[in-house]
This record gives sequence, structure tokens and C-alpha cells, in this order.
Amino acid sequence: MKIRIGKTTDYFLSSHTTEGYHSFFAQAMADNEQLIGLAGASAQIRSRVCRQLAIQLVDRGYNVELIHGLANPCDLEGIIVPELSLMVADGEKLRELEERWPTVELVDLNEYIWEERYPIFEAKLRDLQEQMSVNLELVYEHLHQAQSQLVNPEGGLCFSEPQSQRVVERLARSLFFKQYGRLEHRFGQSLTGEGRVDYYRGLLRGVRRKYYLNGVNYRSGCKVLSDLSREAIKAGLVCQVYHDYLDAELVELLIIPELETAVAAKALDEDFQELLTYKETACQPAIIQESLPKVDESLGRVTAILQEIKTQSGVVGELYQDMIDFEAIERLEEELLYKVLKQNKNGEE
Repeated sequence: MKIRIGKTTDYFLSSHTTEGYHSFFAQAMADNEQLIGLAGASAQIRSRVCRQLAIQLVDRGYNVELIHGLANPCDLEGIIVPELSLMVADGEKLRELEERWPTVELVDLNEYIWEERYPIFEAKLRDLQEQMSVNLELVYEHLHQAQSQLVNPEGGLCFSEPQSQRVVERLARSLFFKQYGRLEHRFGQSLTGEGRVDYYRGLLRGVRRKYYLNGVNYRSGCKVLSDLSREAIKAGLVCQVYHDYLDAELVELLIIPELETAVAAKALDEDFQELLTYKETACQPAIIQESLPKVDESLGRVTAILQEIKTQSGVVGELYQDMIDFEAIERLEEELLYKVLKQNKNGEE
């Protein structure tokens, strides 16, 4: 008898960008039927419920996608279980898709707070939340001011629209074609309270064929990938689209699990192979852009503020540790596991 153990996948559904906070929670929410929102308490306790549920489901053979938080990437903003079409996430994130909000089963974790203890910490909690809000405003102000430096185009060929379309058509023919599929929008890296966190190594672990658009300007390459992703769904493929963490309009990586194939705007590690020849790109002149200053120098102040937010969030979590009835939280975790497994069993029947 074989015992099946599931696996986990790590990524972000949100990022701090030069245009402000950007999230793909609404799209992920629309792709799942069972929606459970966790409200109240602290990010750490909501994360604990998600992680315990994930551990139990992985032990039962389900693959679980872990959605990491930005204040502290060790905390989870939610989980997705594709086989169960289940999403459990921070209730505030799930409010982003208003038409689906009535279908969300909301669990209020404030019900498990010892009422007599909350007034002791209430004022301090309010002050910490206000400080974190002010710090987030500073993050976006710094990112917006440094926007021209934080764009990372790199040198290389810049495609005109006709050039880009010819490249997309050729790549689509060589990589895939079937029926209509689906796009899944994500971030493989993001700015967090621990600096820039990158999950690409883990995300690419099961990919056999890894290509990049060699010699192509970064922005032009991202445009090609965006168009190529639309061709992928026409071909009937699930296409995981990973966006630039500082500019959510840019698509820097496609992963097509069914084909075990990834295509990136630039090489993400030494295993990425050149994909393009330049017969089609030589038809019209290409513009060469010089590389802009290093991004890391411009992000120093932003990283420091995010680390401060992480510290403040940690203090909030510590305060809730003294207010929450953890025996009740454990019972809740067991009830949620029973509920989602029962719903799946009924669906199979």
C-alpha cells in the first residue's frame, strides 16, 4: 500500500509596487468554489489556522499552495487547495471581489479572545495599527519617488508591435496548441519585512525545460510573455503568470505545469536556455537601452521601513498570544479540516 503525501508551493498573491499595493486575490478567489475567510485576531493567528490546515491536508495527499504575507513572509495570508477548489484566506483580502463576497464563509477569530483581557491591550493595539499604516504610506511614497530608478529594463532588443506579434506567434506554435485554458496570476518574489523574498527556485523545481528571451530588452520581453500567456490559454493550458514585484503590469515568467516548461523575460538561473533566433527580429530596427542604476541601492530605505512594520506586526502577534483561547482555536482547526474533507467526500459521491 502506497501512502501519498502532498506537496506545497510557495508564492505571493500581492506585492508592494511603484504604483502602490497590488493584489491578485480577486482572480484567485474567482477560480475557487469553497471560500473561507478568516477575520479578526492577528495575522499570526490567522496564519496559524491556515498552516495547520495545510499540514493536515498535505499529510492526506493534497497539494497545497501557500500564499505568503508581506509584513512577514513566514506568516501565511492564505492557502489554496486546487483539488478541493478551496481557498482559505484573510477575510479582508477576500473582500476584493465583491460579487463573490456573499459566498465566503467568514470565521471571526475575535470570538476566541478572552473578553476580560482585551481592554488591557486595546490602546496599544490601536497605536501599533496606526504606526503600521503610516509606515505603509511612507513605503509607497518612497517607491513612487524612485520609480524611474526601480524600473529594471536592462539592455537588449526593443520590439515594435509587429515584431512582438511575430515572435509571439512563432513561440506559441513551437510551445503549445490545444483548447481554452486558464491564467493564474502571482508574484514569485516581493518586498517584505525581511527584504526581497524570492520563491522562484522552489517554483521552478518541477520544470524540465526552462527558456529565456535572450538578447531582448526586459520590458519588450515582458510584453512578449504577456501576449504569449494569452496564447497559452487559447491552447487549453493552465498558465501560471508571475509578475514583476515592482511593476505588476510586467510579466517576467510563465510556468506551464502540463508541459513542464517555463519561459522568462531574462535568465533566472544558469539552467535557463536561449529561446530566440533573430531572423524575425531583424526586420525592423531595434532600440538598445542602457541599464539603469542598481535597484538594491534605491530599495534600502523601503526595506528598512518594511522591517519596522514586521517588528510592529510581531508585537501585535505577541499581544494576541496573551488574549486568545488556543484550546478553542485548536477545536476550530479540527472543525475546518472535517468540514472541507466532508464537502469533498460529498462532492465525489
